[in-house]
Amino acid sequence: MSNFKKDQKVNVKGTKTEPLPRPGKFVKTHPGARGDFLEVLLDGSTQSQRFRPSQVTAA
Repeated sequence: MSNFKKDQKVNVKGTKTEPLPRPGKFVKTHPGARGDFLEVLLDGSTQSQRFRPSQVTAA
């Protein structure tokens, strides 16, 4: 279970192509068979994305 609250500001770990952390807002947790996914709406994006909890940190 994640400790984030709805609309809490979070940072998503960067990727190899974009190493900088990306800011966004936490939407909700999606429990899954292989662990939870956290839904995050990245700043400047209209579509939320799902990330593993290890990729998301509080801002």
